[in-house]
This record gives sequence, C-alpha cells and structure tokens, in this order.
Amino acid sequence: MPAKKQLLLLRHAKAEGISAEKADIDRILLPSGQDHAHQIGNYIQNTIGTPDQILCSPAQRAQQTMKELDLSPTNIKIEPTLYGAYGSTLLKRIEEQSKTIKTLLLIAHNPSISQLASRLAGTFLGDLPTCGLVHLKINATCWTEVSEASTTLLAPSYAKKEDKTSKN
Repeated sequence: MPAKKQLLLLRHAKAEGISAEKADIDRILLPSGQDHAHQIGNYIQNTIGTPDQILCSPAQRAQQTMKELDLSPTNIKIEPTLYGAYGSTLLKRIEEQSKTIKTLLLIAHNPSISQLASRLAGTFLGDLPTCGLVHLKINATCWTEVSEASTTLLAPSYAKKEDKTSKN
C-alpha cells in the first residue's frame, strides 16, 4: 500500500475589499479574517499537525493568513506563481514537491483553489469560503502522482463565523 500524503488546500482569510487606492496584491486581512485564520491554525495543529511545507501566494492577505495560522513550519515558500494562477498551475507546483514531504499546505485564491480542491476530491465542493480548508489524504508515494492517485476527502473545515445577529 502506497504511503499516504496529506494535502491541505486553504483559501486566504477574509480581506478588505477591492479599492482604487490599493493594488489587489496589497489587500490586507480584516480583523474577522485574522480570527478565522487563527481558528483554522488551531484546527490544523490539533487534528493534523504542523505541515512539512507551506506554499503561499505572495499576496499580502495570503501571507497574513499564513502568519495567523501560527503553525511554525520549518519550510515556507512564497510562490509568485500562485497569485492569479489557474488550478493547473497550482497542481503543477504541488507535483514539483519533494517526495520526502508528507503534509503540504497550499494557501491561494479563488476560483483556482476551489477548482483544484473539487478536482482532487473527485466531487464538486463549490466555492470555498474565505479561510475554507480542504484536507485530502492521497494514496501516493510522491507528489508527481497526485492527479492520478485515489484520494480521501476528510471533512472540509471552514472557519466558524460568529453570529452577531443572535440575541441572548
């Protein structure tokens, strides 16, 4: 039985809106996005453990998401090709990883992150919400086999949003 890889696909947390005053790549997280990223970081640490490697988009909001996860991995790569990338580009970067990496976290953007998650899960997952995490176990010995390997979708974990409309 092949060794299992774990792939974590994460859409960046909630960021400020698009404006004419700031380039898209420079948008930062909202306080709620920081909180959600911290929650997802706790989930990852407590249920999966620290990833062996993180590949992160160079966008400010993606890098802030990574920081708020507070995972302290030893291997982080800011990947310029992940910003504005197609799902096929994300997959290519995954396939290029060393087979010694067992757990890989990729932090990127919609629509490509959602499309890739659905493709690899073998089922339509829809658009991931901000800070939406998909956890896949992949039956492969190396990352080059990821697109052909059988996968197990472990329940997608989305950050819980506080209900500010509820009354006590």
